[in-house]
Amino acid sequence: MRNKKKITRKPMIRGSIVRRKRPHISVNWFHVFMPLVVILLMIGAGYLWFSNILRVNYFEIQGNVRITSEQISAELSNITGSNIFLLSVYNVKSKLERKFPQLQNVTVKRQFFPNKITIEVSEKAPVLTWHTGDATYAIDRDGVVIGPLDETITRHVYAFGASPNLTPVTPPAPAAAPVPAVPAALAVPALGTTNAAAAPATPTAPVPAPINLRPGAHVTDSEMVDLIVAMFERLPDVLPNDPIQYVAMGEFGDLSVMLKSNLQIRFPGRMPESDSSTHTLDSDLKRLADILKEGQRQGHPLAQYVDLRFEKVYGK
Repeated sequence: MRNKKKITRKPMIRGSIVRRKRPHISVNWFHVFMPLVVILLMIGAGYLWFSNILRVNYFEIQGNVRITSEQISAELSNITGSNIFLLSVYNVKSKLERKFPQLQNVTVKRQFFPNKITIEVSEKAPVLTWHTGDATYAIDRDGVVIGPLDETITRHVYAFGASPNLTPVTPPAPAAAPVPAVPAALAVPALGTTNAAAAPATPTAPVPAPINLRPGAHVTDSEMVDLIVAMFERLPDVLPNDPIQYVAMGEFGDLSVMLKSNLQIRFPGRMPESDSSTHTLDSDLKRLADILKEGQRQGHPLAQYVDLRFEKVYGK
């Protein structure tokens, strides 16, 4: 007889409901809110980036003397209002150095809140006043034009054939005697009338174009500038009571120094290579002192000129 499996049933409780257990769902709030935070940050960054908060408001310029702040600001007018983070300080520096060659150093700095660009400049120092006959300029140690006439520089150099007008003002001439009447046959026709027998007009010589130099133009080299500056500094040691009025540069680089007593001293300046080694400023000043002493000793002081351009010194 087979064994029958005994099945037991739980008794039903009347009035009770049996419910199933729902599975527990865990929520990772980090993954929910993090994308929202990133989106909000991106929106805020975009707003700041394109708003006026990060715009360049103004420039602060320091150290300029001859160049006005308005001139520098005018060159950077297109930068005002640009994003301060996108602004290249290197490009600003390069632009100012190209536009203003009279600047020695340029430093550009950024400052936030308030957003401004600080520009610190130092200008080249003028050492000579350069006369061309048409205008007067200030040049630096490198022989570069850095601006118009500077009244503080008393070292005057006349180049390109220019010469100072140092002739004294003459008094007006006395009134001339009345001109006698000219016969009608010889009279000159009035203005606006023609005369077939009149001689043709003489052609006039063309007027040379004026020499206009801009800042940054090279008029000479640093070697010549150093030589001229040394003359202004060292010649008073030989002639302490006769200051220099000006220096004139010749076509071949020779220099003529005009003193207050109207004594003219001619230096070789720039000579051919074969002769350059025999002329130095030290040797020329020594030869000048020797010939001045010799003239004093002989009772014939030199009053017109001394020519040091050759091995033999000439004077009068």
